Amino acid sequence: MAPQSSNATDRLRAAVAAHRAGALDKAAKLYAEALALDPRHPDALHLSGVVAFQRGRHKDAIRQIGRAMQAAPAVPDFPNSRGLVLRETGDLEGAETDFTAATTLNPEYGAAWLNLGQTRLLRGRGRDAVGTFRRAVELMPDAAEAHAYLGTALLREGDLPAAIQALRQAVRLDGHLAEAHYNLGLALDRGGDDVAAERAWRQAIEANPFYLKPWNHLGLLLRRHGKTADARTVFERALTHTGTDAAGAAELWNNFANLLEDKNDIEASLAAYDKAVALAPEAALLRLNYGSALLAVGLNEEARVHLERARQLAPALPATAHAAFFITLYTQDPARPPLDRLRTWSATLPRGIPDFSAHDRDARRRLKVGYVSPDLCRHSVAYFFEPVLAAHDRTAVEVFCYANVRNPDTVTERLQHHADHWRDTRALSDEQLAEAVRKDDIDILIDLAGHTVGTRLSAFARRPAPIQATWIGYPATTGLPEIDWRITDEWADPPGLTDAQFSERQLRLPGGFNAYRPPTRAPDVAPLPASGNGHVTFGSFNFGGKLNTATLDRWAELLRRIPGSRLIIKHRGLAVARVRETLRARFVRHGIDPARLDLFAFLPDTQGHLAVYNKVDIALDSFPYNGTTTTCEALWMGVPVLTQAGNAHMSRVGASLLTRAGLGEWIAEDGDAYLEIATRMASDLPALADLRATLRGRLARSPVCDATRLTRQLEVELRRLWREWCASTPNV
Repeated sequence: MAPQSSNATDRLRAAVAAHRAGALDKAAKLYAEALALDPRHPDALHLSGVVAFQRGRHKDAIRQIGRAMQAAPAVPDFPNSRGLVLRETGDLEGAETDFTAATTLNPEYGAAWLNLGQTRLLRGRGRDAVGTFRRAVELMPDAAEAHAYLGTALLREGDLPAAIQALRQAVRLDGHLAEAHYNLGLALDRGGDDVAAERAWRQAIEANPFYLKPWNHLGLLLRRHGKTADARTVFERALTHTGTDAAGAAELWNNFANLLEDKNDIEASLAAYDKAVALAPEAALLRLNYGSALLAVGLNEEARVHLERARQLAPALPATAHAAFFITLYTQDPARPPLDRLRTWSATLPRGIPDFSAHDRDARRRLKVGYVSPDLCRHSVAYFFEPVLAAHDRTAVEVFCYANVRNPDTVTERLQHHADHWRDTRALSDEQLAEAVRKDDIDILIDLAGHTVGTRLSAFARRPAPIQATWIGYPATTGLPEIDWRITDEWADPPGLTDAQFSERQLRLPGGFNAYRPPTRAPDVAPLPASGNGHVTFGSFNFGGKLNTATLDRWAELLRRIPGSRLIIKHRGLAVARVRETLRARFVRHGIDPARLDLFAFLPDTQGHLAVYNKVDIALDSFPYNGTTTTCEALWMGVPVLTQAGNAHMSRVGASLLTRAGLGEWIAEDGDAYLEIATRMASDLPALADLRATLRGRLARSPVCDATRLTRQLEVELRRLWREWCASTPNV
């Protein structure tokens, strides 16, 4: 047997030499020859398994290394190697068992501790992984990879100072670790150190230009700070380094599209979204973003296809609830918001265990009210929130703003001035945001976003405040059982008409649910255009996605009924040639000369935008999704708005605004009445001229612009809810 064993040893030595030289096929052949001579040779079994793993033959690798473990159960290298194979095949539980066995056999085996930590991190056991990586660092203090993984685990657990310390040590030991630089940038960014985060991401790019994540985050950081030209340069350079990373390239195209959309380069933005979806057709978020962009420009049929696909790909995705809402809207079923879909999404959220036993139940004390929103900036939500924020009675209410604002601006600065406390929540996870609300001892927490971009509804699911409500920012239900109330009024949501569409109870404010803050500078109201040009001009400046087939067909019929009349349509999507062509073609099919249409794209200057109303005699509201800001702007510019009231909040906002403005005669109950009212009003030019001359003053004196009255009513109702909660049975 001795010569045979010697031959096996010789074959093994030759196999190892070939293995080290990278000649895997030759090494496999020599390992097989060694095992033919000595079938239970532990090292030959182990190394033949390792070479099988390297050749992609995972089953053979697991079998051979398992035989080595049976032949020599006390050797820690063997379970460590099999753990690597099992992890590669997706058997994380088996891999963790093997790595644990390796560290048990040799507690000083640093590489096995590192492998064990990586596996625990993959299994979502971040806290256990932190302890494991700490042990690896103790055993291998000069191993940059160990420090890098420790920092990554600490980052996932939210321990930013310790994560930054570990990641900085990793890049000190090895400046070529692109992923460590990237994660260091994430930790610094979440900690609010944007300058250091930018530096870390640039270092990650320098270490590996083909690693796309730091490119993405650097571009987003620059965009967030308003450095759009620099951000564009970053995205364009990144797109030359995509290589074979289709998913990373898709994310880059998506973020580039967002940037182009911000800059109102709509044509290029849609092209970028198209490339993103082509690279990752099964990515629900990309479908959602593309669909939302198509909606914004009025390409509703294309949008519906993408939004429906997003919902199919990820039915529990939070934003898909927003998409599903729009799908419902554009299939002409406005009375049935997707409550069941929202409840399905809600069921996926992590819940907190509310304990308000120590909460101060003094019913008369000053209330702590928190507002949560991504839109505390130049956004339509701020138009209606700012006057209330400014009018709050500070002796009765202490106001906290939880701002998830991506791009703060001058409006953000004004809002900050009005708040008692301002919390920037961009770097906070949902759990951390909920904890911040708890530490502030908020009594009533109010969401201002619903299912829109930047929402923090997942924090509300953790029930950080005794009373929670939603208001202003979204026209449908949140679907969250933890949101108790939805703030509205009797015209937007008549009792008994819309209640079943919401998971929340309706808190109807007497006198209206919103108050408009008119622009500080607006053009003077011009005389009635029809008095000078001899024809009536209708107009709509609503969001392009609201202009569905039924709405456009009705407007075409209106033009047909009133010979010589014209229609102005203005929205950002009209910067795109195919949107203009599609719109004109629709009117041509109804026999309307496209020369009767005046199409305006986005105007960034507020005064220029409002001045276009001086060309309009009568504004036409969309249906079933009414305008809000556009309706108020039209009225401020002296232009009456014709609306149709439906059976859902989104189709009754116009009725609420017009009723409170004293223009009830401009509210139609159905499509026929809409056409009849428009025809009748357009035939009485003297009456239109008189109304135009007085409308701005009437609006200014109406409840629509009376923020102080609205705020007092809101405070009365919040106090009532607070008293009821204080009188309820305390939870223990």
